Amino acid sequence: MTSPTSSPLGQPKSQLMEQEREDKIRVDSLFWWDAVPNFGDAIGPDIVTDVLGTRLRKAAKDDRCVLLGPGSIIRYADAFQRAVIWGSGVDPHYGLPARKDHVVLALRGEKTRELLGVKCDVLGDPGVLLPELHPLSPTTSGPVGVVVHHSTTRRRLRDFLFDPYRSGHTIIDPRRDWREVVGDICKCRFVFCQSLHGAIVAYAYGVPWAWWPGFHGRLARFKWLDWFSSIGVAPETFRLSQLAKAERWAASIRPRRIDTVALRQSLRQAVTVASSS
Repeated sequence: MTSPTSSPLGQPKSQLMEQEREDKIRVDSLFWWDAVPNFGDAIGPDIVTDVLGTRLRKAAKDDRCVLLGPGSIIRYADAFQRAVIWGSGVDPHYGLPARKDHVVLALRGEKTRELLGVKCDVLGDPGVLLPELHPLSPTTSGPVGVVVHHSTTRRRLRDFLFDPYRSGHTIIDPRRDWREVVGDICKCRFVFCQSLHGAIVAYAYGVPWAWWPGFHGRLARFKWLDWFSSIGVAPETFRLSQLAKAERWAASIRPRRIDTVALRQSLRQAVTVASSS
């Protein structure tokens, strides 16, 4: 996988601007996972639109160059002639792309970078940019929330895995419009997160949070470790009955701030939108 080259210095301004336009990667469309409604995937198109100032259409199979944004979706890169990866992550359960000709602008975390074996200085999930697109102020006196994974909302799992539903905490359903989900997170004084993007959003808005793996935890472990690596925090899990312990942990950690300027610029400076998009 490759990284875009920088524009040469020492040229007249007008010539340099033209050179920068020529050097940018022309993307046709954007890929995001939408097999089931899930706010953590649905934020991708709006974040990319906010950064680029243009809305990309949903990717089609024959597109020449496709942008991949938030989510564990790098495995889909080989489905397109060329992919540009921006803040995406790997899910080892589903494998890695076989081709090495995709362009990497940013990755979700250090674990994804190590697994791909690429050089990439910009790390962070694009979900951390949401407060710039959708500003909200968190509360300090709301309920305790549980941002469940979308799979936990299925009736079969609700029937047999009652834990989040009998905890007495406020259940935050991730299948709704992302603005509603983000709003509910910001209304909580603390959130347990089974959904990774629940934690990413809580981090971005300054809402105290902790990882509750639940039933989905074994399958999701890699992407959570990847996220923890991007903020420099040692991973720890909690049960929903361990609220006091989880709150103490959240108050004690000092997560590294993801460089949102670098994350934005890594896309804005490297990509332009094809005229047909």
